[in-house]
Amino acid sequence: MRTLNEHITLFESFKNQHGQIRSFGFGDPWEQQETNKDSGDLDYPLMFVVLDGSKVSGNELTNSYTIGFFDKVQKGEDNELETLSDCQLLALDFVSWIDNRDNLWDDHNIEVENQLQDYTEHTSDWIAGWTVTVRIKQAFTRNSCDIPLTGN
Repeated sequence: MRTLNEHITLFESFKNQHGQIRSFGFGDPWEQQETNKDSGDLDYPLMFVVLDGSKVSGNELTNSYTIGFFDKVQKGEDNELETLSDCQLLALDFVSWIDNRDNLWDDHNIEVENQLQDYTEHTSDWIAGWTVTVRIKQAFTRNSCDIPLTGN
């Protein structure tokens, strides 16, 4: 079974291979803003991953993620359309890339939602971009013998 760490490493590897994305982050949406406000270490365009929960159904575990691609919008929004256009291309690059990773792990199924959601003016950073939902499904055996318990 692959861990949450391995999933995030997979997503970050896209950022590391892409020539235009300058920063990567993982966490709650508000953490993206706080990270930049506190340290100023985010360079845009940014790829940011939010865990949307996990579900166990039968012998299957599904982790859901919202992955955003954002860039700065100038005050006055003169470049908002350009920013949305560029970030949509980044999101589409990711969709193409992740679709070709379906056979990366034999016991996984990677699903990409067909809908991209635009994102504007939601933060004090003046960013715009797109988000896409990805679900990674894998086998979960529910085997209590695998639990590192002592005693009984």
